[in-house]
Parts: sequence; structure tokens; C-alpha cells
Amino acid sequence: MYPKIKPYVTKHLQVDTLSSGENVTLYIECSGNPKGYPVVYLHGGPGDRINPHVRRLYNPKKYNIIMFDQRGCGNSKPSYHTEKNTTQHLISDMEKIREWLGCEKWLVTGGSWGSSLALLYAQAHPARTTGLIIRGIYDLSTDTCVMDSLFADNKEKMDTLLKLKTDKDSERYRKTNRVLKLPKKNKTRKQLLNLLSEDNGTHAIFSTPAKESAHEKETIAVIGNHYEQHHYFVPKNIIYKNMYKIKHLPCYIVNGRYDIVTPFHMAYKLKKMFTTCHFEIVKGGHTVMEPEITKALVKASDDFIR
Repeated sequence: MYPKIKPYVTKHLQVDTLSSGENVTLYIECSGNPKGYPVVYLHGGPGDRINPHVRRLYNPKKYNIIMFDQRGCGNSKPSYHTEKNTTQHLISDMEKIREWLGCEKWLVTGGSWGSSLALLYAQAHPARTTGLIIRGIYDLSTDTCVMDSLFADNKEKMDTLLKLKTDKDSERYRKTNRVLKLPKKNKTRKQLLNLLSEDNGTHAIFSTPAKESAHEKETIAVIGNHYEQHHYFVPKNIIYKNMYKIKHLPCYIVNGRYDIVTPFHMAYKLKKMFTTCHFEIVKGGHTVMEPEITKALVKASDDFIR
């Protein structure tokens, strides 16, 4: 990894206005070389936030490293809003950031949900994308069999708390959304947030799990449920259907062998659809903090810039 660095500029960029009249602003950080090769990193979730650790994946002398908190996430405002918060809005936001930076094209990178968004952005704007570096590949499918089997007890507790009458996802999302709208001090709401975050420790296998504040748990729960309830605002299998648009782009895929959040077969299927794909499976779980995943991502960014 490269040494720790601080952003050379931070920015709150207004990108939209809600029906209440409140402005939607994105928190953006730029690090490294302002005249370097532009690379944008997309965080996971939906509902997560940017991580300073990620800046160190790129050579600061050669890259202009752009990171931002997606709508309603992290330091972007307002917090965990769901109005005007869709995949299409996020793709549009990326274009506004690129135009603000004044760069014609950029390298698009990301992990987990960020890998999905990276692929969807590239498919929408292939002429603006010079390549992809993605990890923890998520194809937006509803394949959660690994997590469901490992956390069957947790799922049962959640179903009981929500008083589900069926096993339909639509009912689960609807009732989850209803509980999350209750006052913050509500006992049921607190219990649900704890259950939703119980499995986070499994993301990291060979690294220390990240600690989340109450606000971060709320953001991931509210925005995550919002996106899942609407199938990420895209048709099913859309990533695979649109691969013909970007199969020519150079792509680097890194996946943890023991990733139970986004199972290995998703990455394996996707890599076969690229003309040029550097594919690396490493000893690790799901998070970017896993040592071998970090090492492989640094290698990928160094290789791309060469």
C-alpha cells in the first residue's frame, strides 16, 4: 500500500433539490496528483461511506484519486434521504462530478455494491470509462443462500420481530421500511438495527471488522432497504444483458475466496464476459480491508497506469 495521504481538496457539490426545497449535496474528496490520471472509487452498501484506506490503493504521484459519499451517505446531505435516490440518480451524479473535475474520461473502480454501480455506470457511459478495477463482485441477483444458511437464526429473529405472515421479500421490505420510520428511541427499531448489523463481522475474515456508529447503521439500513426493495431500480440481469457495451474495456477483478456476501461464482461468471480481464482470487473475505485484497488492488492500479 502507498503511504497515508490527506485530500488536497474537499467539496460539497450540489446536484439536486428535494420537494421540500432542501438541496442534495455530495461530499467529495480529491487526493494525490491534481494533474494525475483520474480514478473514481465507488463505495459499497448501498448506504456505506468513503474509507480513507482506499486512497492508499493508488500511486499518489500518478493518480488523481476521486472519492465521494453517495446520496444520503456519509457526509453527503441530507442524511439517508430516499427521495430522488436511485441508481439512475447516482450515475447522473458521477457525470456531474466528472464534469466538475473537468476530465474527459476516468478509470472507474469500486467494491461490493460499488462494483455493481461501476459496471452500470460504464454501461451507461462506455466512452467516458477507460477501464474498471472492481472487487467483491455483486451482480444484483437475489442469491443470498450462503448468508441465509449461515444466519438462519438471525433471519428467524428478524421475521419474528417484523411479525411476518409470509416469506415474501416484498412483505419483509415493506415492514422493515415501516419499522425504520419509527422514532429513533423506539425499542423495536433499535432491535431491528442491531439484527441488520449482526452479520457485518463476517465481511472481514483476515482483518478486523470495522466499527459502525449508530448513525452509520441507520444509513445502511434505510438506504440499503430502499434499494433492495426496488431491485436497485434496474431490471433483473441487466448487468449481464448489457455486457456487450463494455466487454472491450480492460478490467481487473479481485475477489476473496471466502467471500460469503458476494459469492465467488458471480465474479467468475462476469470475468468470462470481458475480452480482456485480469482475474485474481485471493485469500480473503469481502471487505477492502482484507490484506490480500488490498495487495491485489494496489497491484491492479499499478498495472493499469503502466
